[in-house]
Amino acid sequence: MDFEKHDNSFEGKIRTKEFISLLSLTQVRLYSYILSILGNFNDADDVIQETTLTMWQKFDQFQSGTDFLAWGVSVAYYKILEHRKKKKIPQLSDELIEQLNSRATDNLKDSNIYIEKLEYCMKKLNAGDYSLINQRYMSGYTVAELSKRFNVTIQAIYLRLSKIQGVLTRCIKRSVMEEAF
Repeated sequence: MDFEKHDNSFEGKIRTKEFISLLSLTQVRLYSYILSILGNFNDADDVIQETTLTMWQKFDQFQSGTDFLAWGVSVAYYKILEHRKKKKIPQLSDELIEQLNSRATDNLKDSNIYIEKLEYCMKKLNAGDYSLINQRYMSGYTVAELSKRFNVTIQAIYLRLSKIQGVLTRCIKRSVMEEAF
């Protein structure tokens, strides 16, 4: 994908970085949405590419600060319909497609709640635990690399990560329950 299609001005470069950043944060959930409606990985792969390309081409219409995922889902919805028509996939009724869309959109909203709770719970971790989780899952260090960095055994890293994940899981569940009541 040609991310430099816009001007090379400072503002154009900022906008390109914004698109890449927003896409990287939402692409997995966008793909899940597409897959949940199409039910086929090959078709979902094709549609995510078409969706991403269209989003990039129309990114100047996206208003910064609004819900990028919701915008992407609306683009994907029409790309799914186009794909089904082009591939001559047996047509589902409009009502059934709308129900699938509604359920998939609800699932995305639920995942947003859990992501918000995860972010909240991550902030409650002590600095060392936060750093370990961040290095493992955000920076992508392997457990072996972390073992060398911290001069501890691989098993010690796995044990610490497991304990932190347990703390985060309990915190997320507690936060969701508190919000429900």
